[in-house]
Amino acid sequence: MFDELAEDGISVVAITPPSIQEKDILHFADKYEWELGVLVLNNIDYLPHDRSPHGLCRDAIGFVRLLSKKYRKPLFCVYGSPDLPDFRDAVLDAGASYVDKLPCDVEKLRKAIKLCLKLD
Repeated sequence: MFDELAEDGISVVAITPPSIQEKDILHFADKYEWELGVLVLNNIDYLPHDRSPHGLCRDAIGFVRLLSKKYRKPLFCVYGSPDLPDFRDAVLDAGASYVDKLPCDVEKLRKAIKLCLKLD
């Protein structure tokens, strides 16, 4: 996904936290200067570790809301599961700038990044 963005002249530096635990992601977000965050929502290890579809949705939405309020930066969220009704809209309502189900439409993602970062 990022290779295709780089081909379009968008400079990408991917910084990956040492783990998928939400506390490590928060620590990373505090430590680095960043312009846009990309989260794979179903890969994050949220507390309290409820991996049921409804628990994962609730925790992902809460995490996006926390990041959005704390950092006020664009958050691009992708997910493979759960695919519950209204999940995408709820993540957008929580503060995400872009939400897409995997596999992503790279052209839509490219346009959204350019819009968020005011590259056009």
